[in-house]
Amino acid sequence: MIESSARDLIDEIFTNEFRRDGFIKFTNKLLYSASFHSVTMDGDDIPKIFQEHIHSLECLASYKDSNNKEIDLLIVKLLKDTALDRARTTQRNFIAQYLEAASKNAALVAFVSPDASHWRFSLIKVEAKIIGIEVEKTLTPAKRWSFLVGKNEGCHTVKSQLIDILLDNTRAPSLDELEQAFDIETVSKEFFDK
Repeated sequence: MIESSARDLIDEIFTNEFRRDGFIKFTNKLLYSASFHSVTMDGDDIPKIFQEHIHSLECLASYKDSNNKEIDLLIVKLLKDTALDRARTTQRNFIAQYLEAASKNAALVAFVSPDASHWRFSLIKVEAKIIGIEVEKTLTPAKRWSFLVGKNEGCHTVKSQLIDILLDNTRAPSLDELEQAFDIETVSKEFFDK
């Protein structure tokens, strides 16, 4: 993909309200070798503790990176507009439970609220920490791994962070590369240093 096409694609997806077909088009280019399929979880399939916040979860694709880390691509529809901004911990915990049950390492997630003109594009990862002979799983902070995008939201940061991955259409990105792309703290530090 040439750079101008990649920039146009990012603009098209991240400066508008969420559109499933556009999101699939973008992620198909971003994830290159992902196996696209669609499986939806809703209603009673959603664990009870999340049912007042989550309407549905759709798994669009799965792939393994070069380090055999398994990553799913998800769309999570929320029940309330306010949930997009206020319930990030709940959303992260919901995805963590999903990752645990599916035995996956991470997920790229579009969190979408009804009637909202913006949406959240997040990377959520479960890490294993070895403590003695026990393995403990912990989550990366959701705040560090999220872009607020959509109509009336700028996409400069998303564009600058994802463009290189999008341009490399020879392989899917590694989980480490995705983490670097979503690491807004580094971008902010770099900006203030300049």
